[in-house]
Amino acid sequence: MAVVVSLLLSITMGDVAAAGRMPFPRQLLAPTPPSVTIASVRVLGAQCPSSAPSVSISGNDRIEIQFGSNYGVTVPTSATERQKSCNVIVDLTYPTDWSYVATGWSFHGWVELAPRLVAQQSAKYYHQGGVPACERTSRFAGGWRGLSGRPYTLSHTCPVGAPSSPCGAVRALNVITTLAIDNARNTNGQGSIKSTGGNGDSSFFICQLSWTKC
Repeated sequence: MAVVVSLLLSITMGDVAAAGRMPFPRQLLAPTPPSVTIASVRVLGAQCPSSAPSVSISGNDRIEIQFGSNYGVTVPTSATERQKSCNVIVDLTYPTDWSYVATGWSFHGWVELAPRLVAQQSAKYYHQGGVPACERTSRFAGGWRGLSGRPYTLSHTCPVGAPSSPCGAVRALNVITTLAIDNARNTNGQGSIKSTGGNGDSSFFICQLSWTKC
């Protein structure tokens, strides 16, 4: 599902942080395993940030992936640099008699576009051995006047029936995020979309998990 955004309301990074605490409702009274920890974090793809993102977990069901400020796209640039995609693999440890599924995610970033530029950000998740699910793509249009620099927040609630990790095994969480700018209608126009706020702070991707006892 694509969403065209020609104008976004400017919000402060404090607002972004506040909104990020609860990007989508948790499943009330949903059980969680007694212990879920992060064993390691890996990245796949030559377009990933130069350093692995920082990843944390809270409440056994909320994963925060914090990207550095160097993950983004800025134009004008070569065709190969106008899109960047990165796969973050979060190796989890949890009891094998539990299974998880993503119920939603949110992504925080920064966008600024000259006239007739179009930026795109997409994200999707899947568990190790599964197929990509819970995907959303959003577009930001510079229009005729351009889009002034501002932070943005994208949130998505996963559809009911998204595939769960298998029982009897521990599976890593995979998150794929892509940033791109189409400058075909203004090849000299300046623009950027990146995982950082206007003040240079690194931003984050939040994935909410729901657990089921096998």
